[in-house]
Amino acid sequence: MSGRKGEPVASCQKCGKVKDYHSRSSPRSAKMQSWLPPLIAISLVLLLALRTTLAAHQQYQGDTCASDGSKCVLFKKCALAQGDLQDGKRPPLCGFEEAEPVVCCTTQLADRFGFNVNKTISEHMCTKYEEESCGNANNTERTNEPMTFMGMIGYGPRRNISWLCTGTLISRRYILSAAHCAVTSRGNATWVSLGHGDPKGKTIYTIKVNFPHFDYQPPKLYNDIALYRLDRVVEFGKYIRPICLPSLASSDLDFSRIAISAGWTPLSDKEFISFNDSIRLVPNYRCGLAGTPEELPNGPKENILCASQISPDTSCVKAKYGGILISPITPIPTDDSPQCYLEKQLGLLAVGQRCGIAEYPGVYMNLTHFQPWIESVVWPENSSYTEIIWNN
Repeated sequence: MSGRKGEPVASCQKCGKVKDYHSRSSPRSAKMQSWLPPLIAISLVLLLALRTTLAAHQQYQGDTCASDGSKCVLFKKCALAQGDLQDGKRPPLCGFEEAEPVVCCTTQLADRFGFNVNKTISEHMCTKYEEESCGNANNTERTNEPMTFMGMIGYGPRRNISWLCTGTLISRRYILSAAHCAVTSRGNATWVSLGHGDPKGKTIYTIKVNFPHFDYQPPKLYNDIALYRLDRVVEFGKYIRPICLPSLASSDLDFSRIAISAGWTPLSDKEFISFNDSIRLVPNYRCGLAGTPEELPNGPKENILCASQISPDTSCVKAKYGGILISPITPIPTDDSPQCYLEKQLGLLAVGQRCGIAEYPGVYMNLTHFQPWIESVVWPENSSYTEIIWNN
């Protein structure tokens, strides 16, 4: 049996009657209907009160944030606020714009953590790492061990690793090396070894991901640089310490001073020895003698450094295995403070100098030029303070 169109009905087969569910209400539904209007009224009052409160303190995009003096920005445009929220910290609220939250946002890490705006984040991290690595004058491990930042990049299975490229530790999680080391004839870069001076043996890490420079176009050498993220945080100690990136000060590129060329020279893919040679920076036009037309089709650019042997008898570097250029500028130790400092890396080898020929310089990536890109990967703007200080 059916009712009129639009009326829900049901048949009672035992009694033969039709029940119209619109005709009566259960006691429960009647009770619900009795307190629903007051609930709606209370909600409206609360919403009006909240809107009045927000309106009284409403700030808009571009306003100076009342809580900390930063700027009011849409939440979706503030990377640091998003990072805070992921860490369980609620960013200060300025108000809303069409249901979009507007929050207090510091746009620079220097503003966020009270850094000197005249210094880069990498310079501040260098100071931080040096304090952690060297400690105070009473630290028994304060003296410098040679090349504690040097690592080797390995390929193949763990049981049969081939060590083929040089890398440097620049933070707790990142190794800096050449982009051409990401993939070789032995496969993808998979391993990193650090702490080669430790009597207990080196420590091996797994490479989780690599970041070749976005504009690296082999066989061109102009952007032959990459970052390799490790599977875990590196613990600094006597035999493992990072190297600093260069500051923006021109004194780091003093052509009148002697720099250091360092790296590994493999005797085979299982045996290698370190080298540490004196070398001199030379004008960039000299790099035209080193690279081929395919490697430097537009000649030497500002992202390149050239360095030449002091004498033809100086040992040379095989570019395939990489190498670095270290600043000659180091702190002068005092009598009451043992020598401990972090070295400063100026360049990353792309083309090695021809053995025994002083006129042919080595071609290095100029790290001062690549510093903004390196910082964007290693110390990104959307990292929290804890992530920057500890995990990176």
